[in-house]
Amino acid sequence: GAPVPAPAPSLIVPAVIATAVIGVLILGLGVYFIFLRGGSGNGKPPVPGPNGGGGGTVTDKTYPVMLGKPVTIDMPQTLQKTANVYAAQRDNVPFRVGLKVEKVHVKNQQRVKKGDPLVTFEMQESLRTAKTQAKAAVESAKASVGKAEDGVRKADRAVRLGEENLKIAQEAYDKNKTLYDGGNLLQTEWDKIRKTRNDARANVDIRKEEKSQAARTVKQAQEKVKQALADLNKVQSNMDDLTVEAKIGGIVTDLDLKRGYTITPANQSMAIIEYEKEVKVIAPIPEDDISLVKKGMKVEVWLPRAPQEVFSGTVALIPATARQRNYDVEVMVANENQHFRPGAQAMVKFIVALHKGVLAVPSAVIGSGKRGGFFVYVYDSSSNKARSVSVKRGVEAIHEGRTHVQLLPDPNALQKVNPSDLIVFDGHRNLQDNVRVEVKNRAEMGLK
Repeated sequence: GAPVPAPAPSLIVPAVIATAVIGVLILGLGVYFIFLRGGSGNGKPPVPGPNGGGGGTVTDKTYPVMLGKPVTIDMPQTLQKTANVYAAQRDNVPFRVGLKVEKVHVKNQQRVKKGDPLVTFEMQESLRTAKTQAKAAVESAKASVGKAEDGVRKADRAVRLGEENLKIAQEAYDKNKTLYDGGNLLQTEWDKIRKTRNDARANVDIRKEEKSQAARTVKQAQEKVKQALADLNKVQSNMDDLTVEAKIGGIVTDLDLKRGYTITPANQSMAIIEYEKEVKVIAPIPEDDISLVKKGMKVEVWLPRAPQEVFSGTVALIPATARQRNYDVEVMVANENQHFRPGAQAMVKFIVALHKGVLAVPSAVIGSGKRGGFFVYVYDSSSNKARSVSVKRGVEAIHEGRTHVQLLPDPNALQKVNPSDLIVFDGHRNLQDNVRVEVKNRAEMGLK
């Protein structure tokens, strides 16, 4: 009959209630910071930046800016490439392997005129022997021609004598044929007369064939003379080549010879180049762009170390085939003051098209969005605020000393830049959409 003790109060319910209260408080604070404070501490909602960047929050701060207007200009479309400079002319001067140098008349980098001696080689004994043999062959061939011509003359005399004998025999045949036909001439006499006539006729045919053969012999002998003279001329040419002369005027280069050197495949040539009046600049143009380049097109050429000195060139050659998917386009450039030298690099700008009446702004005015797009800030005078407008970049060109970029409308944007819009030219780096701005050049822009 002992009394049963009362159960202890449960701690579970109060714990659950406390946890729920704490959760509600945390959720409320999260909502407050996200939707009211936006992480900025000013209690104002965030404002998206250009291209959805979430650029910050609306504040009461005013941003100083300078405004400008887009320009409407004609802009050339260009294709700019790094190129290599070469001599306008290059003549490779070959030497025969095996020759021995007797004298070198020039030095590397020396200017020569056409016809100037470059190198003289020693006379080889084999050349002297070859010339002697060639001369003997010519004399022998000429003697054969003389003998053959004597044979022609002898055969010609034999033909004429045979024809005279044939004429006499034919007259006797004609005279006695009447007697024979009338029965007044014995058969034996007639057979003798007829045989004499036939023998004379056969003799003429033989002599004529001998004359033709003699004429053929003369022709063959003359061909031998011609060949012998050609061989002699070749030997003489080789002897004349012992002194090599310049075929063009220019600067000597790639010369590696001294007296006593023997020509080998390693030193069997030198070169003369001409670049002091004109140079050849070769620019690799990708196959996707080659259709834009035309022969005779004017281009701008300059050295990277001196970009302020721009020279005019002309497209001289567009090769028919590509090399590693590039076409080596040749541009000729005047070089009277030797500004360009072979082996140097140059920049080449091809003006491939002209876009008329395009809307453009300085390149520095255009901003880049976080998603890869481009934008400019347009000033709204009614609210004294700036708003970003998405754009596409077009061609670039220098205008009034500054690089300008063509503004193209973004097909995905709701707004576009108009020629009458005022653009934030300076101070746009710190801007956000719909913030107040202080225009520093109001009077210049015609603002009140």
